Amino acid sequence: MVREKVADWEYSQVEGMPQTLVSRDGVELDYRVFHVPPGVLSGDELLLELATAERGRTWLILDAGLSFGRSPDGTLYGQPAVHVALPQIVGRLDLDGLL
Repeated sequence: MVREKVADWEYSQVEGMPQTLVSRDGVELDYRVFHVPPGVLSGDELLLELATAERGRTWLILDAGLSFGRSPDGTLYGQPAVHVALPQIVGRLDLDGLL
């Protein structure tokens, strides 16, 4: 399911972001940020952060949830400068025991 969604959203991937994040204990995660237009997940324009790792049949999914976005009238939700993003926290996490 995750692979299918990522493939579906490939056209909306935000450029210029790192492709890989590494946890404190060396787990590499594929990292993607998607621009999600209104109507796909909500009535608002959103950014979605997703980091995934696969080991055997085990999947680890870190989802920063819906980041800042704009409502249909253009109002900005949240401020990018105060948003804690996955690249800021993954390097501080020990994830090997979860896989």
